[in-house]
Amino acid sequence: ERNRFFVNTVQAGSGALSVTVDGPSKVQLNCTERSDGYDFTYLPLSPGEYLISIKYGDSQHIIGSPYKVSFFKL
Repeated sequence: ERNRFFVNTVQAGSGALSVTVDGPSKVQLNCTERSDGYDFTYLPLSPGEYLISIKYGDSQHIIGSPYKVSFFKL
């Protein structure tokens, strides 16, 4: 099942957004632009722990980034 997160950029000012998901396998990552930010969906190909890094502007991590997530097959 795909996982989802949203990045709100309404008050972020101008700058580039960079999102990476790193872990034990490749990840299918998709992005949809919205008027208030970006919707992301991702699907790891193997179980394990992954790091989601979100950077904005001059390549600085947003607050809380990188985020650690675990993916399990049920």
